[in-house]
Amino acid sequence: MATEVELQLAELLCQRVPSFEKVRFCNSGSEAVMNLIKASRAFTGRPKIARVEGCYHGSYDFAEVGMATGKNDRRGTDPIAKPVSHGTPQSVLDEVVVLPFNETATTQRLIERHASELACVLLDPIPLASGMAQFEADYLAAIRQLTRQHGILLCLDEVVSFRLGYRGAQGELGIAPDLTAIAKMIGGGFPVGAVAGRAAVMSVFEAGEAGTRLPHGGTFNGNPITMTAGLVAMKDMHEERFKALNGLGEEVRQRLRALLSELGIDAEVGGRGSLFNVRFAESADAARKTRLLQGRLFRQGLWMLGAGAAGCLSTAHAEDHVQRLCEAMRAGLAADGFKG
Repeated sequence: MATEVELQLAELLCQRVPSFEKVRFCNSGSEAVMNLIKASRAFTGRPKIARVEGCYHGSYDFAEVGMATGKNDRRGTDPIAKPVSHGTPQSVLDEVVVLPFNETATTQRLIERHASELACVLLDPIPLASGMAQFEADYLAAIRQLTRQHGILLCLDEVVSFRLGYRGAQGELGIAPDLTAIAKMIGGGFPVGAVAGRAAVMSVFEAGEAGTRLPHGGTFNGNPITMTAGLVAMKDMHEERFKALNGLGEEVRQRLRALLSELGIDAEVGGRGSLFNVRFAESADAARKTRLLQGRLFRQGLWMLGAGAAGCLSTAHAEDHVQRLCEAMRAGLAADGFKG
């Protein structure tokens, strides 16, 4: 049974985000994406999903397919449905359509080819695993138009990107999905996940005369400790908090861009809101440079994520933390190994 605090957190989320009419809690981002995919199938009666190459969507079999697909993994212009985990069945690969990043014409052709079988198109608004490269507005608009035209659900993975604003990345980018997977920040530091979206789609989780189309059990789903922590944290993350946090993120990005320019290093700073990263110019040496920078920062007490030396800020960070980051970056980048 739901607890009162679970209802309060669900109400808060639905009040903030226009696309959230109902919420279902679980315990991780991977679970949230898994249930989002299963809900899409249950609602549409279709078996396949489409997702963009190179993006990370958790550890569910179907969500993993295509994460390891790179720009050279093509049959003609079509990306290959490439597995991440050894032992992934061919039957799983056959149910995933991998879309090329920001290639509108090919993406449109693939969606139209598989439209009658597609339950959903899954997108990460600011894909961390792809170096936070952002989708072009025309690309997103084309996908939204095609999903509506063919009765395919548009699903967002906002497990990370929900931190970008008071109404998540979808509020910042003006996207209206059918379903959204969220996690991380809504748990206030405790394990959490959730699926949220249109009431008609979310109804697949509810019992009816013919039974439940998508059973969703779990001992710790919506547990009161996580829900309490999440409610306190989300109440504290009001609009002014997001504004201040994102302002600090923009300061980090500007200072790092100035540093790269000063040192004459061929790299760019990406990210949005409270997320940032340093991406070296594409070359055979880019991965080595990323690892080298990460190692030097680690030895100075700073941990950066793998996809292009990525970092994130929280409300605990202040100007002195930004200064320390920039000093560590200068020391790491000024040493040998980054020019040329």
